[in-house]
Amino acid sequence: MDRKRTRQTYDESSSKIGKDNFQIDSDAYGIKKKAIRKRLKKLEENESADEFGDDLPIISDATAAADYLIKKASYSTNRNLNLIKTRLPICFIHQIYDLLPNYTDVDRDLEVDINNGLWCSFRGMDTSEDETILMPTSDYLAIIEKAKITFEKEVADGINTSGKGINPNFFDRFKRLIETRQPKEKCISRDALIKGCCTQEEELIQLVKAGVLLPHLRLDLYWVSIPGQGMFFSDVRKGREEFLQMLKKRPTKDILEKIIQQKPFRKTTLGYEFILHDLIGSGRAERYHTPMGDLIRLTRKGLKGP
Repeated sequence: MDRKRTRQTYDESSSKIGKDNFQIDSDAYGIKKKAIRKRLKKLEENESADEFGDDLPIISDATAAADYLIKKASYSTNRNLNLIKTRLPICFIHQIYDLLPNYTDVDRDLEVDINNGLWCSFRGMDTSEDETILMPTSDYLAIIEKAKITFEKEVADGINTSGKGINPNFFDRFKRLIETRQPKEKCISRDALIKGCCTQEEELIQLVKAGVLLPHLRLDLYWVSIPGQGMFFSDVRKGREEFLQMLKKRPTKDILEKIIQQKPFRKTTLGYEFILHDLIGSGRAERYHTPMGDLIRLTRKGLKGP
């Protein structure tokens, strides 16, 4: 009886959410269901859904998938607590392609979320390919604030002598520029920086030193960047190498996913699911559904290496 009542409550709440054109489709990793359950929980915490009005944000499938991947990055059997504590909350767009089959919908949802200021997109600087990474805007703004604090400390300690006499408020102006600029591209023009946050050349140089900007091949452009992303990409490369080596050693160049779950990663602190979605989404491995469970098979691209 309790199970029947619970099911009825869930159906009624789901129908309310359906009015906002938010539907549950079958998906292997439950990304869409997790998104709707998160919204359902908010509905149940209030006496009526009408109290929210239109203020309750609707989470897109792509956003739910990105949140899922960022959380999975920390689920490693080889736990280095110091690295996990300082790990950047980022993921690759191609990992989302493995979770959600409709690439067009993913690109459309992410474009809306990025332009609405929920996410920032960046070019991966430490990869051989043009790989795009995502980070929640709130986390990136916190990183800029941390860079400001570091700048002030280094100037006070005499480490950053070139920053002496410069008001650190240009970091705050850079934060506002990141929030308000349209369109929100992965690079930003020098003119926009001079007009929006840097009143003098030295302030622009300090943003580059802080790692939030990187020079572009074009002299009038800068990449918006994440400080400290080198450690993350090093961890990704180690995970790719270990996973691909595992597949290359097998005569059939494939392995059941349930076997992978039992093998601890030794070279990376990233969780196996994070690396698996990276390899499949980037085309280095493929997934096949079999009666024995999901089979992960090496591709020609994977044979070439990480």
